[in-house]
Amino acid sequence: MKRGWLAVVLLLISVYESHADTTWVQGGSVSGNWTAEHSPYMIQGDVMVAAGDSLRINPGVVVYFAAPCSLTVNGKLLAVGTETDSIRFTTDTLANPGRWKGLRFINADSASRMEYCIVEYGYLPEMDTGRGGGIYCENTSCRFSHCLLRYNYAWFGGGVYVYHGSPTFNDCKIMFNYGLTCGGLALDGADANILSCRIDCNTSGASGAGIFMLNYSAPYLEYTTVSFNHNGNIVSNGEGIFCSSSAPTIIHCALVANHPRGWAGSASAMYLYESLAIVTSTIFAFNFGEAILIRNSTARVRYCDFYGQSWSSLPDDLGIITGTNANGDSCDSHYNILLDPQLADTAARDLHLLPISPCINAGDPALPHDPDGSVADIGAFPFYLQAGPTHVTGGNVSGRWTQWGSPYRIEGNVTVALGDSLRINPGVIVDFAAPYSLTIHGKLLARGTASDSIKFTMDTLAYFDRWRGLHFINSDNTSRMEYCIVEYGSAQGTEEAGFGGGIYCDGTSATFAHCLIRHNGARYGGGVFVTGAAPVFNHCRFMQNNANIYGGGLVLFDTDARLLSCRVDGNTSFGSGAGILISGFSAPYLEFTTISYNRSLGDHHYGAGIYCTHSDPSVIRCSIIGNSATPPGLFGTGMYVLESQAVINSTIFAFNNGPALFFWDSTQIQANYCDFYGQEVAGGSPPTGFGVLSATNANADSCDSYHNILLDPQFIDTTARDFHLQPTSPCIHAGDPNLPHDPDETVADIGAFYYHRPYFPPTPFALLSPQNGDTLIDTNRVRFSWENSQDGDRGDTVTFALFLHSGDSTWTFPVFVDSQHIVDLSALSLDITEPMEWWVTAHSPRPDTSIECQERFIAHLVSAGAMVPENSLPREFALYESYPNPFNAVTAIRFDVPRASRVKLIVFDLLGREVAVLQDRFMEAGSHRVLFDAGALTSGVYFCRMTADDFTAVKKLLLVK
Repeated sequence: MKRGWLAVVLLLISVYESHADTTWVQGGSVSGNWTAEHSPYMIQGDVMVAAGDSLRINPGVVVYFAAPCSLTVNGKLLAVGTETDSIRFTTDTLANPGRWKGLRFINADSASRMEYCIVEYGYLPEMDTGRGGGIYCENTSCRFSHCLLRYNYAWFGGGVYVYHGSPTFNDCKIMFNYGLTCGGLALDGADANILSCRIDCNTSGASGAGIFMLNYSAPYLEYTTVSFNHNGNIVSNGEGIFCSSSAPTIIHCALVANHPRGWAGSASAMYLYESLAIVTSTIFAFNFGEAILIRNSTARVRYCDFYGQSWSSLPDDLGIITGTNANGDSCDSHYNILLDPQLADTAARDLHLLPISPCINAGDPALPHDPDGSVADIGAFPFYLQAGPTHVTGGNVSGRWTQWGSPYRIEGNVTVALGDSLRINPGVIVDFAAPYSLTIHGKLLARGTASDSIKFTMDTLAYFDRWRGLHFINSDNTSRMEYCIVEYGSAQGTEEAGFGGGIYCDGTSATFAHCLIRHNGARYGGGVFVTGAAPVFNHCRFMQNNANIYGGGLVLFDTDARLLSCRVDGNTSFGSGAGILISGFSAPYLEFTTISYNRSLGDHHYGAGIYCTHSDPSVIRCSIIGNSATPPGLFGTGMYVLESQAVINSTIFAFNNGPALFFWDSTQIQANYCDFYGQEVAGGSPPTGFGVLSATNANADSCDSYHNILLDPQFIDTTARDFHLQPTSPCIHAGDPNLPHDPDETVADIGAFYYHRPYFPPTPFALLSPQNGDTLIDTNRVRFSWENSQDGDRGDTVTFALFLHSGDSTWTFPVFVDSQHIVDLSALSLDITEPMEWWVTAHSPRPDTSIECQERFIAHLVSAGAMVPENSLPREFALYESYPNPFNAVTAIRFDVPRASRVKLIVFDLLGREVAVLQDRFMEAGSHRVLFDAGALTSGVYFCRMTADDFTAVKKLLLVK
């Protein structure tokens, strides 16, 4: 035994030879001040700071436990080290294999404080008492700051176990601890505050390797990482956080790379059981299994980032992309994103954000702003953004440009290099200080919003020579610009330097949506020049751009670009194609696009709207309006087609100051279902019969053999450039029936803006004869007649079908135009023991537009030679019970009218409010039946009241859905 103590002393002399003294503490109560001069303090037995006493430990002190004993604090402990001179609670695991029993705060003074302390090698393996290998805290609300708890072991809560109380852990590291249950931090009925901590790399034999919460704990976690924790070889849940019957608040945290070491657990990041959690602005990334598993719990999860693990167990509305956040990134309805958080170095456990992280400024805007003053980031480490203006002197750029750093002053040519990406947030202004350009070889994601666009611009007063535009050169095809303004760019050089004043797109299939390209100028393609690939322009506007030679709005050269729902308006050129020039064997697709009020000003004024040469464009459902040439164009002011095979369909050409279409050596053009008005129809060599009225279309309007009409399209306001159609426009329902139907499910309209007008059903009509309740001889020829019905759709004719029902048989007679039909009853197998029912349906040629007569009639049948009753009519008024009743949606109501009378049949709800009028007209004597369709009403009790002459009756209806 003496040899063992000698070994300990010799070891301490070797380790702490710089200290003047070693202080031996035998056990019992301790108080006063422990100083570095008397360090290390050798603890040989259990020691205690008694209630009412205090112990102060100075920086640099080492408290060495030479036996498996503990330090219990019932009074006050002030162990305050410094960043450069910490306090250490430790043991030698070789000389003392039983290690020590940790720090035990039990009903301690809440003013107790530990700062810059290291607590290591605590050991409590016992099942009953093994709580908190490093620190056990019971009914105590003390404070721990900048402490490191490592290499501790316990049955439950290897690093720390808190039982009741509200201690605060600030900037602490709880790492590399082990617990059979919970390796890092256990909270039992505790309301701890965990601020800017790192609970990482802990191990548990079961669940909750990082944090285990139970028994109605309500902790608050902020700016804390719970990462790289794992369980041992037992099936477990919540390697990051296990939460049972608790209510945590988790804000600005990062749960990353938690995983089971053995069999897979169900949820590696966070498991909630019978709990209520608030989780916001937190990263869940690279965890093994589910990010969050929710069992009998409620979780409010907002402004988080989920990436690199499953999230299938989230509530239905979480993780379903429905919109975009303030950065323009896709998110669910709770502003959670599903993007790579772009952490600095996950392998090295560096969870700071890179400049390109989508988590920057994507946190909850209701939270306090980050230290740089910008909107909160997602995650535990805010990214510091420099407040604008941001000076960009030139060279390569990447990362994320934010509104906080705006405006970005471009003071040299800048490039997004191949393999790099640049994200630009809503609200950013990119201000070019001289004739510089932004060239993209990598990826550009400039995604503004409808209310907060991104602007690429310059001060035209300060700088006469404008900036050189955006150049997409073989860029990443996932590049995207949304809600951006590109203005005052200029490209006046030779070759490519003169292409695309606003945007030059070469070999890139990028997407441009809701962008405005205006006031740009170039030799070719004042607004945009596209060559190669197939970029998409969706809901973009190209306005007031100018080309010195060709293509004021756009040049499309050797490209399959798509223009969808765009406006090419008010552009100019001194050559052809003031709106769009298409050449170089391009095959662009234009749909729902207007090309209007563009002007060709020079001597070569071909195709002021569109000039097309050696290409195969498709122009579908567009409007080419008011384009002009000076002097007035002779060569297709609307569209000039040279040696091309164009498909032009359901498009309006109106008010152009020269021929709408000019055919030059282009015999393969297909121009069908269009409207030409207010200019010459065609020039050059149009197809035979083009523009010659020789037929009628589906609306019964005169048209040529290609279904083109020559009628005023009836725009809302041509002067104000509102090209929507008026309700009476002949273009409505006059487009190509083979095109996809309009949103109102009708045949396509002609032009860029469809008019919402579903097909009119035939008007209501009533049966005339035989009258309801008449008696018929079963061998007679009977004339059935009814009122006429009208169709509000121009060109439509209403047809009818007659139905007879007797016994188990129903006969349908062919559809016919007349409102009467003769039936030979002798040819039918009639059941004369029951009344025969008859009714008529009216049909329009449009789909789904048929109606049934207002009321079905019945007729009594007798055999030939039989005595016909003198009076088979009802003897008195009567209202019968409806059938079925209760009913779902539709029920039949029968009533008797003994003499011709005005009959009212009205349905009321329980409050006496009128909900339906079934009949209100003069009716012939007979037995009648009407259908009550309650599809638009809610379930409940209703009443049907019949009044006729001095008769009144009420029946109850029960609607059950």
